Amino acid sequence: MKPYPRLVLGAALLLPAFGGAPEPPGRMTQVIDGIRFEFAPGQEPVVRELAPLVAALNREAAPAEAAAPEPLSVADLGAHRGDYLRRIAAAIGLAEPTAAQQECYGAFLENFRATQALQEVMLTFVRGLKVGSVTVWTKDALMDRLRAGQAVTGFSLDADGQHVNFDWHINTTMTATPEQQERLAALDRERARLLRQYTYHYSVKNGVAQVSGEVRPQRLAPPEPAHDRPPPASPPELPALPAVIKPDQMGLPPKELAAALAKTLGAFRNAFTAERLAEDPYQLAYLIFHETTEVGVVDRYIGSADRRWLCEGIANYTAWRIARDVAGDAAARRVYDLEDQLARYAGLRQKINLRKWPAVENQRPADAETPLTRAHYAYATRAVSMMVGRHGAEVVPKLLQAVGATPRPKVTMRTVARAYRQLTGEDLFAILDAAVGPL
Repeated sequence: MKPYPRLVLGAALLLPAFGGAPEPPGRMTQVIDGIRFEFAPGQEPVVRELAPLVAALNREAAPAEAAAPEPLSVADLGAHRGDYLRRIAAAIGLAEPTAAQQECYGAFLENFRATQALQEVMLTFVRGLKVGSVTVWTKDALMDRLRAGQAVTGFSLDADGQHVNFDWHINTTMTATPEQQERLAALDRERARLLRQYTYHYSVKNGVAQVSGEVRPQRLAPPEPAHDRPPPASPPELPALPAVIKPDQMGLPPKELAAALAKTLGAFRNAFTAERLAEDPYQLAYLIFHETTEVGVVDRYIGSADRRWLCEGIANYTAWRIARDVAGDAAARRVYDLEDQLARYAGLRQKINLRKWPAVENQRPADAETPLTRAHYAYATRAVSMMVGRHGAEVVPKLLQAVGATPRPKVTMRTVARAYRQLTGEDLFAILDAAVGPL
């Protein structure tokens, strides 16, 4: 069985600080129903009531991952593959998608399916985690210890001294079942047979998902042979969870207080073990639509070094338009929100030069994901949107068809500019200047 990368998961809890009566000295430990409880003297009645409730949590299945939204989910992208490919082809003036576009669409789709298969291994794993240890604290006592500089595992005091942070992580290695491993190996073999290499990078920063794809002419290296590795006998336990008694709960009877603490522990456990590991499906739809569009434009019409703004702008616009036509305005904004992108990178507007934006193969690796590069994407999309706003959506496929009358090796941006002037009577480069003007 092939081992997979180490899983590092974590959760954090922020607790408002309070001051109050000190906790009795000395902490106690007791194991009940296989669960280790740490608590202060005088809290034994609450712990006895809490123990069976925590044991019941361990017998419950953690919530399953929520289904991806339809349409534009990975399942939808697979089920309606032919329709989406035809829409992409029509958007760039082609009667049918090219072989390269079909391979591109399928390769990214299988990448996503492989990611989902691996994520299901991870989700199955974390759903089996058990609560093995609980620490019971009054919030007042916890604050007193932290303010006194004493170390309390998992807890820290905010710099402002007004909040308590609780943070813990699981760091472990998982293995797939034989059935899961065979599915992943089959996907690896399929990718190794493709004519090109298709990869993508996904990240979330400050709650904003960012996805970017790359298509290289080289084949993907053949997958390495699998190495057998026995699965662990059982998943490790969750790190000790905190049961923190709030000041307004201090007077509750032990049974009622235990029920309140168990509810909080259950919510905390479920928030961790049901964590959605899959990427935002709307961003995956964006990537498939964008890259498949760009592959078609580059392979059929233009491969010159000055092509970047046109290819990226058309690809972004097409991704947004297909999403809007299929799923409506709200979904389209989640696929690509031009207004948001322009506002985000407005401070870089004066540094943008669309005409000199280097093609991907000429771009320095260090510049691939910089804010300035992301800004170029946004303003290139604005240029294409301005073209459409002046002459209608059909201006894009008509322009590309006109460009296609010139043999591809001879096409440069000057070819595109001549075709645009013949089609619209306007100067294409004036559009570029207007696109990077004030919003």
